[in-house]
Amino acid sequence: MPKATGSADACRKTYLSLEKEVERLLDNFLSSAKVGEKFFEMIEKAESQLAQGARRMKGADLELNEIAVIADKVEGEIGDAEGSAIGAGLIECEGDWAMQFEAARKSLDRMALQMKRMKGAAGEGAGMEARNALLSFARDAAACRLRIGKLRAIYDSKSRESYRRLEAAKRKVRALRAGIGKASDRLAKGRLKEKIACAKSDISAHLRKNAKGRIFVDPKHLTLTTDMRKVRIPLTQTVRFALEEIAPIEKSLSKLGRGAHLVGSFEKDGNGTRITIGERTVAGDTIIYRERTYWLAG
Repeated sequence: MPKATGSADACRKTYLSLEKEVERLLDNFLSSAKVGEKFFEMIEKAESQLAQGARRMKGADLELNEIAVIADKVEGEIGDAEGSAIGAGLIECEGDWAMQFEAARKSLDRMALQMKRMKGAAGEGAGMEARNALLSFARDAAACRLRIGKLRAIYDSKSRESYRRLEAAKRKVRALRAGIGKASDRLAKGRLKEKIACAKSDISAHLRKNAKGRIFVDPKHLTLTTDMRKVRIPLTQTVRFALEEIAPIEKSLSKLGRGAHLVGSFEKDGNGTRITIGERTVAGDTIIYRERTYWLAG
């Protein structure tokens, strides 16, 4: 709080600064709310198309290309809708922020009144009147700052229904793409059935005929290493499917090329060949490794 001496100038600077911030915030709220009016129409359109894509996903696999086009289109529309989500959220709680702006405006009005009291103080007791006005001004300035803080929090909040719908639509797009990927794999497995069986047989034979060794899978190769030799097999779609049949690691395979590799070992014992394999991910200075064990009979 500024001292009584020279307080008028200090109070005026405080008042103008707070008034400017309230006006700036009001402009932001009003312009965002205006843009937000488009959000509901955009998100409803996206939700409708996602529902259509989900229905078609349950139909024939021959529609996968069309469903992929829907996913691409909806993803773009969701991106456009995201720009108006703030305004949509503000429309939802218009009564709350209107009340905060009204309270901030009242604080500014009282501050202006206290500045007039300070300026008009004269005669006996003028010092006391000016100090009282200064104290009142400081309380109203603090109240105004509090309202500004609440308004900023309201503007930045992402807990409202518009954001929930936006995030739900994003999840549905991801689910739709995952469904397309699974259906594509299912079709490919049908076409490559014989080749997958041959690749699985070759890999299994290599694992069985060696007592132990190491396994390494990167985005391009499956590498099997023993004391005697190293075999590098191109990681084609056929080989990927064969690996998934030997050990159900399709989720790990899908992460290859995004900072993750698969590493592990194999060792023969009385029960067959034990395969221990998992994801190795580098995150900064930390190496994260998650492994599981599978058995290859024979």
